[in-house]
Amino acid sequence: MSEHTPGPWTVHASDPEIDGEYPWWVGVDERSAFVADVLGEADARLIAAAPELLTALEVIARPPYQWDSDESRDTKEVRRRIQIARAAIAKAKGTEVSA
Repeated sequence: MSEHTPGPWTVHASDPEIDGEYPWWVGVDERSAFVADVLGEADARLIAAAPELLTALEVIARPPYQWDSDESRDTKEVRRRIQIARAAIAKAKGTEVSA
């Protein structure tokens, strides 16, 4: 299986006179690495968040992943993992906060 286009991906509004039926597109930036044409803004946000969502799941699933084990009682590490997951969810929902 081939690797996906590395993120971060961003949502862009299309020019309706040029792009017709797809008012949104997802890409790495305005000039390169097109990822997808999309019908709705909410779908475009979800697609654009895919690299971060994948990373968040990988971080959360990395051992120790049994949240009741002694190793997982490192609250700083648990908070870090939750922060990564929440940031990815916020991007997917369009509620991300500027840093």
